[in-house]
Amino acid sequence: MNRYVRFLRRALAVTLVLGAAVANASDFSFIVSPNQLICAAGGSACVRGSLSYSANQRIVELRSRVTQASGPGMFRIWLYGENYQGYPRRAVLEVPIRGVRSEIVNLRIIPDAPDVEVWVIQSVEFERESNRR
Repeated sequence: MNRYVRFLRRALAVTLVLGAAVANASDFSFIVSPNQLICAAGGSACVRGSLSYSANQRIVELRSRVTQASGPGMFRIWLYGENYQGYPRRAVLEVPIRGVRSEIVNLRIIPDAPDVEVWVIQSVEFERESNRR
């Protein structure tokens, strides 16, 4: 009987751990699926990669590489979302780019809107460094 109780305890522990892992994974969603192009208006800069959001951790993550850029500057991805009451929320990812092809561009932010579950890209822009000064 004692072996049976230990077996049940272990089985329950494994089930709880797996259940927690599945619960954490279920809040993860892609805004842009992997290996997709994200380009600024006019094609002045593009990155290829993924943009994801974890609702439980409230983290928006960009994992990408520069495919083209007209020089160094600031690559901005504007995100739009609505809370459960329908109020609009916005967030921006500002990524400095050196303008080198195949440059790795990774960024994680926590948006100021914890009540948004789904984000979409509203616009993408690139501002060259010479224009920013």
